[in-house]
Amino acid sequence: MLMCKYNYIFIFFLFSIVTIQAQNGWDVLRYSHDNTFGTARSQAAGGAFSAVGGDMSAQSLNPAGLGIYQFSDLSMTTSLRIVGNEASFLGETTGKSASQLSLNNLGYVYFNNLNPENDKNKKWEGFSFGLSYNQSSNYKREVEGIGYNNFSSITDYFVQSANGTPNNILEQSLNTYGGLAYYTYAIDTLAGQTTQYFPEFNKGRIQQTVELSQSGRKQEWNIGIGANYENKLYLGANLGIAGIKYNQNLYVSEKDINQLHSVYQNNPNTGDLEFPAERMDFNDRFGTSGSGANLSVGIIYRPTDVFRMGVSVKSPTFYFLTDHFDFSISNTQQRASQSLIYQESDNMSSLYRLKTPFEATAGLMYLFGKRGFLSADINMVDYTSARLRSQYATSDPDYYDYESENQGIREGFRLGLNYRFGGELRFGKFRVRAGGNILGNAVKPELSRYQDNTDISKFKDFQPLRYTWSTGIGWRGSSLFIDVAYVQYLQKDFYRPYSLTGEGTYSPTILNTTKTGIISLTGGLGF
Repeated sequence: MLMCKYNYIFIFFLFSIVTIQAQNGWDVLRYSHDNTFGTARSQAAGGAFSAVGGDMSAQSLNPAGLGIYQFSDLSMTTSLRIVGNEASFLGETTGKSASQLSLNNLGYVYFNNLNPENDKNKKWEGFSFGLSYNQSSNYKREVEGIGYNNFSSITDYFVQSANGTPNNILEQSLNTYGGLAYYTYAIDTLAGQTTQYFPEFNKGRIQQTVELSQSGRKQEWNIGIGANYENKLYLGANLGIAGIKYNQNLYVSEKDINQLHSVYQNNPNTGDLEFPAERMDFNDRFGTSGSGANLSVGIIYRPTDVFRMGVSVKSPTFYFLTDHFDFSISNTQQRASQSLIYQESDNMSSLYRLKTPFEATAGLMYLFGKRGFLSADINMVDYTSARLRSQYATSDPDYYDYESENQGIREGFRLGLNYRFGGELRFGKFRVRAGGNILGNAVKPELSRYQDNTDISKFKDFQPLRYTWSTGIGWRGSSLFIDVAYVQYLQKDFYRPYSLTGEGTYSPTILNTTKTGIISLTGGLGF
C-alpha cells in the first residue's frame, strides 16, 4: 500500500489535520458522524424521533417506530444546503460559501392491519414494512485560509518525509511526497549528505494560502419491519445498506512576497540554507467510495396514553472502501535556465475496511392529546470501538496492519453523547415545530490544542463544537401532507494542512466555523 504509514505522533492530531496521507483517524470520524437527516417533519423537531415513530425517519433512528404506523405512506424530501465558512489562519480571517440541492429522504411504508375489527382478544394490531433512502451526511464545504507564516513551510514536511532515504532512490520515487519534492527542487540534499535534506523555504517567512474543497455524501438504504402489540409495545428491526462517496482537494500555495529566499545557500554548519525560490504550489487530490451494511433493532413502550419510551441499538457499519489519490507540485525558481518545474504523481489507489462505532439511543415522548408532543433523545457513540483493517491478505505486499492508527483511535477517541430535543404543536390540520441538538466531541480534550501563531512555544485550547437548532411548519390533509423545515447547523473545528514533529517545529492551524442553513421540503401521501 502506498502512502499509508506515518508516525504515531501524527495520530494525536488526527481530529484536526486535513490529512495528506491515506486512511487514518480523520477518515473514521468523517464516516462515523451523522447530521440531522430524514423528513422535514423530523428535521424541524430536532430529529428527536426515536420514541415518536410514525415517520419515515423512524427506520434510521429506531425501527420500532415503523410499528406505530396506522396507514401506508409514500413521501419524498429534498433539501437546499447553503454552507458558509469563516476561517482564521495565521491571524487573518477569510470567508467562503457554497450551496447544493439534493435528495434527502425517499421512502415507502406498507401497513397491514391485523385487527381491522378492533377485537380486544387479538394481541397483534398490525405490522409495517418500510423501504427508505436517507442521506445521513453531506460533505459539501469550501474552506480558505491566507496568512504570513514566520516559522515553517510545507516543504519542511517534505523534508521530514524524505530524511533517511538516499537521494538516488528518492529521485525515482515520484509517488511519495519527499520524492516529488526532491524532483521539483522543493527540497535538496544538505552539503556532503545523501540522506538528509533541507527545505525550499527554510524557517518559513512566506505567505501561505490553504484551500480545502470537500464534496460527497454518506447515504443509506433501509429495509425494515415494525410490529404493534396491544398498542403498548412496538418492535422493529432494520437492515441498512450504506454507501460513501467523498472527494477532497487540498491546495497549498507558498510565496516569498518579501524576497527573503532569493539566493542559493547550502551550509548546514551555519544554518544558511536557502533556495532562489519564488513560489511553490502543492495539490493533493483524494477520493473515497464504497459500501457497507449494518443492523439495528429497537423497541417503543407506551405505559400510558400520553407517555412513550424508546430504546434502540445499531451495530457498527462494516465498510469496504477504496481510496484514490494523487498529488502534484509546481515550483517557480530562478535556478539555471529553468524557472518553472511541474510534476505530478501517478493516480494511486488502496483498498481497506472500516468498522464504524457502535451506537445506542434512548428517547422519551410526552403527548398533549391531539394538541402535540415533546420529545428528547440521547444517543451514545463509542468512537473508541472504530477500527481500520486491510482488505489484502497478510501475505500480499500491499497488506498493512493499521496497528498504530487503531492504537491512536483507542487512546485518542472517547465515548460521545449526542442530545436531541424537539416538539410539535397542532392547530387543526396545521403543525408548528421546533427543536435542536447538541453533538458531543469525539476526541479527548487534550488533543484539541494548537500552537500560537505568534509564539510557537505556547499552546491554546480549542473546543470543537457541533449543534443545530431547527423550526418548521406542516399541513396534514386526509391523504396528502406537506412539511417544510429550516435547520441551522453550526460546527467549529480546526485543521492543519501539514503536521511537523520535533522540538521547535510549527504546524499552522486553521480555526474554522461552518454555518450551514438547510431548507427541506417533504411531500407525501398516506393511504
